[in-house]
Amino acid sequence: VQEAAFSLVPAEQLNDFKFRVGDILLQQLSEKELNASIFVVVNLLNAGSASTLGDLKRIRVAELNMQAAQKATNFSAFSSAAKFARMGIELLPGNTWTNHCELNLNLFSIAAESNCYLGNVESMEGFCNEVLKQDIPLLDKLRVYNVLVSNISNSGRHPEAVVLLLEILRQLGCKFPKSRASRSLATLASLAKARATLNSRTPEEIAKMPIMEDSVQIETMTLLNKLQTCCYLVQKDLMPLVIMKSIQLTLRYGLCESSPPALAGMGLIYTGVLGDLQAGSKIGDYTLLLFAKLESRSTFSRTTFILSTYVFSWTT
Repeated sequence: VQEAAFSLVPAEQLNDFKFRVGDILLQQLSEKELNASIFVVVNLLNAGSASTLGDLKRIRVAELNMQAAQKATNFSAFSSAAKFARMGIELLPGNTWTNHCELNLNLFSIAAESNCYLGNVESMEGFCNEVLKQDIPLLDKLRVYNVLVSNISNSGRHPEAVVLLLEILRQLGCKFPKSRASRSLATLASLAKARATLNSRTPEEIAKMPIMEDSVQIETMTLLNKLQTCCYLVQKDLMPLVIMKSIQLTLRYGLCESSPPALAGMGLIYTGVLGDLQAGSKIGDYTLLLFAKLESRSTFSRTTFILSTYVFSWTT
């Protein structure tokens, strides 16, 4: 019906007509209805010419494009997400990094993520660099930093990813010794402390650990999780210390979605390095208890792979 109606409108008037229909829907739909029809409404509004819109209307339509891009990302429709994010960026008037920093940040971040998934490396890097050159807090840049790290890792440049991750973590206050000897000493000290703490915890205490709420520590854990994988591939001497750091943050600040693979890594150390198979299996059991409390299961597959391959295979 929509296509038939549009076919009756003269070509030179069609885009303006679509915009007016989209604008009417925007004004009349409830928030719930708008969310359900966001793609239809935004596509209609995007047909209009940005040059004819005032700054307030451009900001509003850019916000709707951001919502549509985020929803498309949730559906793994990355081509649509990239299209909506780019349109939102093009709609933004000048000085938006000053007056509408959060909107700008979300649009550029989604654009970087979706183009990374699509393999559009040049576009992805352009969006990332635009965010990184802004004078904004480091936490606001972490989303695009994660995109860059993922792209570098997926390209097989794991040593480069390790260097970048260590630098970001350093800026977050999570530092590692530079020399191999210092790392070995720090690993031994951290391992002794972690073993003593974990051995004193019962399954009930593990299951009752609080959820991590500190945003800085959550981001630090996410980066450590990525670093753990990269170190396993190219810098194994650093990996135990990375795992110990993650364990320390979990015990101090609570659980997050990056805690299970860190505990699974601890089980790997017990079985593969220390030769304590029963202790490794016990840590593996503790690790699985965490998923009953965590809402996110994004690390479940990786965690169970580590446990099945390197921990439980020795005792079950």
